[in-house]
Amino acid sequence: MQPKTRHILITCFVLVLLACCGLAVLGIIGTGVGIWASSQPTPTVRVITQRPTLAATPTLRGGTPHPTPAGAAVPYADRVQMNEIQNQVIEERGLQPLYAVDRALLTADELKQKVTDDFFKDYTEADAQNDVLVLSLLGLLYPETDLTQLYKDLYSEQVAGFYDPEVKQMYVIQDTGFNGVERMTYAHEYTHVLQDQNYDLQNGLRINDKDCLDETERCAAVQALTEGDASMVERIWFSKYATAKDQADAQAFYQNYSSPVYDSLPAFLHEDFTFPYVQGLEFVQTLYDQGNWQAVDAAYANPPLSTEQILHPEKYPSDKPIKVTLPDLLPTLGSGWELVDSADMGEWYTYLILAFGRDEADRLSEDVARDAAAGWGGDRYAIYRNATTHQSVLVLSTTWDSESDAEEFANAFETYGTKRWGERTASTGNHWTWQDSAGQVEFIHQGKQTLWLIAPENTAQSLLSLLEP
Repeated sequence: MQPKTRHILITCFVLVLLACCGLAVLGIIGTGVGIWASSQPTPTVRVITQRPTLAATPTLRGGTPHPTPAGAAVPYADRVQMNEIQNQVIEERGLQPLYAVDRALLTADELKQKVTDDFFKDYTEADAQNDVLVLSLLGLLYPETDLTQLYKDLYSEQVAGFYDPEVKQMYVIQDTGFNGVERMTYAHEYTHVLQDQNYDLQNGLRINDKDCLDETERCAAVQALTEGDASMVERIWFSKYATAKDQADAQAFYQNYSSPVYDSLPAFLHEDFTFPYVQGLEFVQTLYDQGNWQAVDAAYANPPLSTEQILHPEKYPSDKPIKVTLPDLLPTLGSGWELVDSADMGEWYTYLILAFGRDEADRLSEDVARDAAAGWGGDRYAIYRNATTHQSVLVLSTTWDSESDAEEFANAFETYGTKRWGERTASTGNHWTWQDSAGQVEFIHQGKQTLWLIAPENTAQSLLSLLEP
């Protein structure tokens, strides 16, 4: 998948915006308002596109900000509030700014248009079609899904503001005033400003489309670090500094908030949108409990490398992903075929495939899927397509931490396969076959390795000879 879609789709990275450390777009569980109403979902989902990878220790990185005048000037009264929040965030987080951040007011429509323009500047209709192919083969989307329209509709909903690390500017919505939700959001977004000025989100941490194209797991993990960090600061800020009016404003917002587009998203997208904030916050909280903000800062010097490390903080930083490679299948597939996508799937998406498929009847329970995905060691997937015959190939090769981990996943996949494709058409030991509309489905479990292949019947066996563990 395109790096823009790895984590809204395989990212935020299914909406990995080239700009953002924080769109307040959708509802995300438990940042800020959870202090006074932990059962209330927070309506601010932010999408970031960067992940940290630094040298041995976090170092301050300067650089000249790129002024990009846009929107109206921020009124004096709002600037005073923003400056106060910035000082509070600096005090709590312990990171020092290197220069003042540019701020601009936009109307809700202007902000939505900017976000949409930034996203679609580098995300084409062909990219969307490729992503639909990948996600439909994985059982997460229907082949007829109009992904482009889905994104446009998604951006038509609530957007509160965001920080753009590409131009070093904060965009703040002006329609409703600078009230409780906006103030809480500002605390979150200003944390991203401090991260950017101290660690350089795009270049130092390499959270950008180019570097994330083939490093999807690293990018997803670093995004979780940065968003978990900002969400924790937001929560602390709300607990210590939110006024009675802030709390009343936030509660009124949640009581009246609706998000019909988000509510109608495919099931896996609901989970994937919250990953950087929910699981990222848990990861950062674990670090903080071990050594306060110094331990979090140290993680920017030695960033997490996989969603496995985010899901299992005890595996960070020692349990590094195992590199898995796949042979080039084009010589065997022959003329007319092309490689559409190749990257890492990761533990998080392995879990989503099993538990949040497009058809509810195909899903395993979350507990079973979670246990089956745990023990992930490393993987690689590849998607091929023949534009003339409209045929496609999916191959996913995974190595597990132990043979028992591989066996647990295989047992879960056998149940998943029967739910999705019906009874097996062939079975020889740990090699199972099903039939799918896209062709023949093969699954092999051997030792610590598992292999999942979907291919046209006339090519499945020849591909297996290259791929079999």
